[in-house]
This record gives sequence, C-alpha cells and structure tokens, in this order.
Amino acid sequence: MAGLTDRPDAPPSADSVPILHRDSYGNVEIWICRTDAERIFSGAFWNDEEAERGKEWWIADGDDRNLLEHLDELNAHEAFAITTDALRNSGRLGGRVLDAGAGTCWSAALWSRLPEINRIDAVEFSWHRISTLAGPTIDALHGLPEKICRIFGSFTDIRRRDGTYDIISMAAAFHHCSEPATLIAELDRCLAPAGAIVLIGEEPVGAASIVRRFAANLIKRGKLCLSFAALFPPHPKIGDHYYRRQDYKRLFAAAGFAVRFLPVGRSNVAIIATRNGEQA
Repeated sequence: MAGLTDRPDAPPSADSVPILHRDSYGNVEIWICRTDAERIFSGAFWNDEEAERGKEWWIADGDDRNLLEHLDELNAHEAFAITTDALRNSGRLGGRVLDAGAGTCWSAALWSRLPEINRIDAVEFSWHRISTLAGPTIDALHGLPEKICRIFGSFTDIRRRDGTYDIISMAAAFHHCSEPATLIAELDRCLAPAGAIVLIGEEPVGAASIVRRFAANLIKRGKLCLSFAALFPPHPKIGDHYYRRQDYKRLFAAAGFAVRFLPVGRSNVAIIATRNGEQA
C-alpha cells in the first residue's frame, strides 16, 4: 500500500489534523492502517486486491459497463430513490451524510448528486476500494467528488464529534458487521437528534427461506434444528450475517430506534431507522 503508513499509537481525535494520503483523485483521510483493517472481521478478504480484480466493481481500467449493469441488477438506483423520497417527504433529506461501509463509493456518488446534501464522509476499510476504485466509480455515476471525503477507517469507530451527521447511510454493508449492537451504538452517537439511519441492500430472511434451510439441514444431518442462528450462521469468509425483519427491529429498538421497511424489488428492502417517537 504505497504511501500509506501506520497511524500513531494514540488514535487521532476529532480535533486533530487528519493524516492524509494523496492519489490522483485527491486525498484519502487515514483513520486506520492496513494491519488494523485486516484484523477486522472479514477484513482480510475485503483487502485482497487480486481477488477483486475480476469483479464487477473493478473499473480501474476505465470500463464501467459491468459496474453499471451490476447496480441495475441490484435495484440500487431504485432503492436509493425510494429511500430519499421517503426522507424528503418526512423533511429529513439534507445536511451531512456518513456513508458507512462505503465500498467503492457508488452510494456516496448518488448522495453527492442531491442538492440538499452538503457533504458525504465515505468510510471504508478496504484500501483498494476507497483509493483505487472510488474515484472512477464516482466519475462513472456522475457524482460530485468535491462533496465527498474518502476515509480509510472502520464504521464501528467514527472519528467525528457526537451528532455530526444528519443522515447515516449503509449500502449493502450492515449485514457484514459482526457486532451490530456496537455498530448501532456508534452510529447513534454520530447522528444528529432528528437524524435518520438508512440501510440499503438488505434482504431479510423470510419464512420460505427458513423452511427450505430447515428441511435441507434435516435431510443432511438427520436431526431437528430450530435455532435460526444455527441454521443461518455468518459466512466465515465474506462476513455476511443473516437477519429476519424482527431481528432488525430488535437490534435497533435496543438503541431506541424504530424502523420502517420499504420494499425494493422482489426480496430486498430499504430500512429507515429513526429515534422512537419520531416519524420515519
């Protein structure tokens, strides 16, 4: 990782001068080092640059057709439009956004195009995604890079002051976290009092999937298993976790949030979480 050095032993505070890495698309703010990133659950997988070169979002060569087709297949634009319409209708669309688990910054690019949004902090723990791939992705989606601060860091340790963000967005990222309660607590800390947390690209496990998994497990192992966690363990390599709608509700309710599910396509949902007593 040329040009990127380990951070000091004492992590930078919200008031400190940020450590920056300069590349052809501007600066990347550094919150963690490569070793830190690879120690995070599934971090080694997401920092394997060679393994990612054949994937749809690898557009470092300038060919963005596969990326754009992939986003269409994921209903990404539809999910984003449905979510932002709901925020606009409730008077919550505007201000500063945290794109937590930003990946290659495709969602940050879409946020930047909205005139109501002033700035996006895009935090990602995959170095090649936030450096090599983010810039071309922002260009491909006609984003406004001057609104976007790219950050190499962990979404469970946000180096910003309490209440910094009006909107916190996670696009196909929440289900990768191994400590959702810790994550939600950190997002809660960073969120403005009337702010909203937005999850895009989540696919709650429904009854039909549970029945199929139950039957397959019974046939394979010859014994009953009624535990959802045992039937749907986290993926050991890529870090996917599996949740039912009731699990999302339970996790956010524990931190004082109510959730609203917005259907997207056939099985995906967008989720808007707001503090209890407030209209999502």
